[in-house]
Amino acid sequence: MLLAFCVSCESRISNSEKLVIEHFKLLNSHDLKNLAKQYSNKVTILSPGSPYLNICVYGLMRDYELYFTYCDATQFKIENIVATDSIVAVEYKIIGLPKKIGPALTTNFYPNGIELNNCSIFHIKDNKIISETIYSNKVLHD
Repeated sequence: MLLAFCVSCESRISNSEKLVIEHFKLLNSHDLKNLAKQYSNKVTILSPGSPYLNICVYGLMRDYELYFTYCDATQFKIENIVATDSIVAVEYKIIGLPKKIGPALTTNFYPNGIELNNCSIFHIKDNKIISETIYSNKVLHD
């Protein structure tokens, strides 16, 4: 009975939600090649301190590569997801942030390190991420 229930639940997950769950798995494995495939050619990224309105996927992957260079132990843990066919909201924690980030990134942004609570809103079209807005509380815990 339980197996049938779980299979039934799995079939109710939208393709957009599946895409975003896979997105976080790719972030955790630092798989830039497959992460890039999830985005449309031009994507809108809005986040605290981010200068991007529209960026090409190549530029976004360069930023991820730099981030992963200095934050290689960081993990993204999904706490909650609310999804429709075209919009996915995700509450998540970023765990394992270093106390300082390399010279190319702001070194005092994560003064206490360890954990950051975020929420991202993904807009999906044709099974590709066309925009991502990241909200952060910027409150870190020891």
